[in-house]
Amino acid sequence: MYTIFFSIALLFIITTAVFIVITLFTFSKNKMLTDEYLEAYFLRSQLDQVEKDINIGLIEKSDAELTKTMLSRKIVKKLEQNEGYNSIKIAPIKTSLTLVCLICGTISIGSVTTYLAIGNSSFLEKTLKGKPDEKFPVRSSFLTQKSIEEVLRKAELKSTQSTTSSNKELFKLIEQLKTTLLSRPNDLEGHLLLVTNSVRIGDYFTARKAQLRVLEILGQDATSEDYSKYAALCFRSASGHISFDAAEAIEKSLEKNPSNFEAQYFLSQQLIQEKDFSSAYEVWISIFKKAPKNSKWIKMLTEEIFYRVSKAGQYSLDEKGPRQKVSELIKYLPNVMESWESRLLALDASFDEWQQLIRTYHRLGLQTKVQSSIAKAKGLLSLSKGQVEELKSPRYLHDN
Repeated sequence: MYTIFFSIALLFIITTAVFIVITLFTFSKNKMLTDEYLEAYFLRSQLDQVEKDINIGLIEKSDAELTKTMLSRKIVKKLEQNEGYNSIKIAPIKTSLTLVCLICGTISIGSVTTYLAIGNSSFLEKTLKGKPDEKFPVRSSFLTQKSIEEVLRKAELKSTQSTTSSNKELFKLIEQLKTTLLSRPNDLEGHLLLVTNSVRIGDYFTARKAQLRVLEILGQDATSEDYSKYAALCFRSASGHISFDAAEAIEKSLEKNPSNFEAQYFLSQQLIQEKDFSSAYEVWISIFKKAPKNSKWIKMLTEEIFYRVSKAGQYSLDEKGPRQKVSELIKYLPNVMESWESRLLALDASFDEWQQLIRTYHRLGLQTKVQSSIAKAKGLLSLSKGQVEELKSPRYLHDN
């Protein structure tokens, strides 16, 4: 890469230098035909005609001498004027060489600086997307949380709050707490309590606002978990959309703790929203490899995979099945499924966990994988005949 870049840059510099030298050192005395030069030409013609008139006796020699004198003076004057316009001089040699070196040096330094700024590996690494431990892409075209919630409010799509008798008392307590916190804006414990109870009744809008106030109170002391919790509440309050505010919270969370699986999960949601499925699935693979055995994010992730596969429709990735056009959403999933299966093998997974994997293989049309996974599950678990049949049959795929 270095060789190609500097070869092209050197060719450009040499070409530029050649043209500069040609411009500075090349000139022509006859570049400009001014009006003065043309008038002098016609005056010479008149002077020649006077000589001819003398020779044929049309005018006296004494009269001709006066005419010739006047014409000669005019010719000299016009030529002097023309010389002023047409005198192109060579620039001083030292000045020209200094100018050439300065321009070539500027081009060289500029080329190297540009390369170091945008062409080296460090810069390229910063632009990588979908890595939990790396910088994030610029979030363009993301709506703010406020604008999304305003649209949802007008469309009446916000989560319906439960109003059963069992939580009517909780509603009253939350309203009292909100009133109290108006006069105690820096009450950290009070706002944390408001977040918890608002989530319990499904009021994610109130929970999000309360969590935002928690972040403001904590300031620099806010943890990665505080930011990922805010991102999660933004996501739920926006009915499953990642807003600009949520994306910022995800970034801050992962900057403080790259191993925060909640933040990684919502980063994958952000990447899917940007239709960068391959990068999102790399995040999923990372979660499968690193999350502890009983992590709730594994359960959410496996349900997410099955949901998205089901939503995309039933496609076939199996070499024996019919060739169908596979959507961008699922064509990168086989690698994710491999990581999922490796996790089950390593952690002595339960029947329910194997069932979730196999039913997803059914949805993808990967019958070869279905059979091999059933065989692996039989080797690890004491499965009854009914359980084996249940894994083989896709009937339960229609269940919610």
